[in-house]
Amino acid sequence: MNRIKKELEYAKSVMDDIGCQIIDVTDMAIEETAGIILKALKEQEGSAN
Repeated sequence: MNRIKKELEYAKSVMDDIGCQIIDVTDMAIEETAGIILKALKEQEGSAN
């Protein structure tokens, strides 16, 4: 169990370092998740211009 916690902490630190958006998909349909991802990509695209 300790090994899993360490791996999760490491993964979170990597995602924080590179600025990944973390999406909690608990009780969420795939369509909802896709909508969140598409919205984030559009916002990112808009800020790049």
